[in-house]
Amino acid sequence: MLYGVLALFGIIIIVLLGNLLQIMLWGILFLWLGEFSSLQEAVYHSGVNFATLGYGDIVMSTKWKLLGPLEAVNGALMIGLSGASMLAVLQHHIRKQLGSFK
Repeated sequence: MLYGVLALFGIIIIVLLGNLLQIMLWGILFLWLGEFSSLQEAVYHSGVNFATLGYGDIVMSTKWKLLGPLEAVNGALMIGLSGASMLAVLQHHIRKQLGSFK
């Protein structure tokens, strides 16, 4: 049982770090494109896009505005994939636990 909890915790950490890495990479791209003057502002905007919140308090220029929805689609897919991978690990360990009762 403890192994299953640790495995689930491990996959949660892995997908969280993977999603944070993607947010950081999008932020670095926005900074490199000259859209923002600081990395903090670029990563904040990236996180808002990635999480599909869409606050709109920071808006990119018309030239690169389409990158926002593109990142939002990427974020929605990755968050869905993250949930699916956590569920797969959980199902695996539930099946393993139920199999040990036979």
